[in-house]
Amino acid sequence: METNVSFNQVLENIDQLSAEEQETLIKVIHRRLTDRKRKEIIQDMKEAEREFEQEKVVPETPDE
Repeated sequence: METNVSFNQVLENIDQLSAEEQETLIKVIHRRLTDRKRKEIIQDMKEAEREFEQEKVVPETPDE
């Protein structure tokens, strides 16, 4: 079941949490964002490797 909740509603709900619950929420969100970014980096690396193997890209020096 998917529920559409506005950003403001989320903020209002967060205000109702205790300070400890808010701190835990921050940690959970931070961990999830870190995981998402890590997956994106891995996906980008795999795509770059595929392009390199297909000779779509050529390695360059920093000066180039």
